[in-house]
Amino acid sequence: MFKRIVTHKGYWKSVLVLSLVYGVIMYVIQWGFKGRWTGIFQASFKVLAVFVLGSFIVGFAITYGKFWRKLKEQEYRK
Repeated sequence: MFKRIVTHKGYWKSVLVLSLVYGVIMYVIQWGFKGRWTGIFQASFKVLAVFVLGSFIVGFAITYGKFWRKLKEQEYRK
C-alpha cells in the first residue's frame, strides 16, 4: 500500500504544498512569539534544517493519510 500511495499521481505535489503551508504557519507563529520577522534568517543552519525537515515530515504524514483514505474508499466501493 505504501508504494501505491507514494507513486499515486499528485502525491508529491500535495506533500510540497502542505509542507510549504505548514512552514509558513509555523513561521508566523514563531514571529508572533518573538515579535520580529528576521529571527529565522539569523538562526543557525541546524535550526533551519530542523524547521524544513519538520515541515516535510508533517506534509508527508498528512498527505499519506489523505491518500490512504482515498484509496481505501475506492477499494471499498468496488
